[in-house]
Amino acid sequence: MINSIYLSILVTLVACTDGSDYGSGNPSGSSSKKAAGGEPAVRADPGKNSDDGSGNNTARGEPVAAGEKRASFSFGPKAAMADFLFVFDNSVSMRTSLDQLRAGFASLNTAAWPSDSRIAVMTTLPGDPSNLSTVHPTVKRYANIDLDPGFLNLVNEAGRRRFIDAAGTAADDKAGFAEQMCAADWFKPSDVNSAGKPCLSVAIQSPFRGVGVEAGLVALSQIVKKRAQLFRRGSNVNVVFVSDTQDPGKNEPSVQQLRPTFAQLKPLIEQNTTVASVKLHGVTPSVGCTTNEGTPSLTDGRGLPYQTAIADSGGVWLDYCDGAAIRSDYKPVAQQILAAALPEPVFVLPQTASKIVRVSVGGLVFPVDRIALSVDKKSVRLNGLSPTKDVTIEVIYQP
Repeated sequence: MINSIYLSILVTLVACTDGSDYGSGNPSGSSSKKAAGGEPAVRADPGKNSDDGSGNNTARGEPVAAGEKRASFSFGPKAAMADFLFVFDNSVSMRTSLDQLRAGFASLNTAAWPSDSRIAVMTTLPGDPSNLSTVHPTVKRYANIDLDPGFLNLVNEAGRRRFIDAAGTAADDKAGFAEQMCAADWFKPSDVNSAGKPCLSVAIQSPFRGVGVEAGLVALSQIVKKRAQLFRRGSNVNVVFVSDTQDPGKNEPSVQQLRPTFAQLKPLIEQNTTVASVKLHGVTPSVGCTTNEGTPSLTDGRGLPYQTAIADSGGVWLDYCDGAAIRSDYKPVAQQILAAALPEPVFVLPQTASKIVRVSVGGLVFPVDRIALSVDKKSVRLNGLSPTKDVTIEVIYQP
């Protein structure tokens, strides 16, 4: 059931963020460079770097020798900046899971999330490429579908009100948005609406109509184009798709040709905002386990679209189906999603390095045999680094 998916993923996200996992720094004024191989990177703070313009090669802490440079970083669980965007399939085949899904979200919000994480929710409804204010022509329309709060928008209370107050909105469709949402479209896991209900719980509401097209990858690319700054600068972006079919839900060439690969999505996101990393994750089927989904026919030449994009991003995929039934146990894979969502201890240097002289973590010398300079000499990896609290990392290197 979809509730099991969301609950397992999100509860595990909470449970595992106890300080034992990697975090990522987001120092002010940090470089926009990425680690070699597209790895998530903690980036240098120019305000702390050894080159202060004086030619002395000095900075906070001990002086460095002539010909050496210093770069300082923050790393740890509280230093993490992470944006989690959930793209959920709001088609009629998902209707039966709604109550349990919302219950799962509600139980999640009693736990403590990392202090600098935030969450948003949208749907898989794609837009008309010639006019992103209206749904794609192949979508089965109903009254005011273009005002659906999650259609190429992040759901919030203002969007809910626009939909239910619009003339012609059917009573049944209004009933799909019976609960007040939260004012903000990005919210913290602990945030609640004016009635005291968790934002995460009330974010998943929908008429759950038979729209015929569920194109999460397309919708993601379109909201990025529509909304100039969707994610925070310097954040580690994690997009989680939840659907019982593949993008776009049926063999419709006019939608399929809009479907981006990860290689197209990543620069599209980075074009608008400098982010630390982008990863896709998903709970999607490998074969159809719900009625009339036809998943095996929805390949794109490289494989199933969601799975292919997720693999290309380095994210984690789990099968929505368990044979002919809907999977019920997602905890083990949810742990994998969390591990993949958090950045690794890779630090991008202000300039290329010919040699790493030494590294200190929280004032203690880091073992030399666990320090690895990247092939392109632009980043350094500290293997096995997993602090339980935020620490300052200083890298002394020779350019």
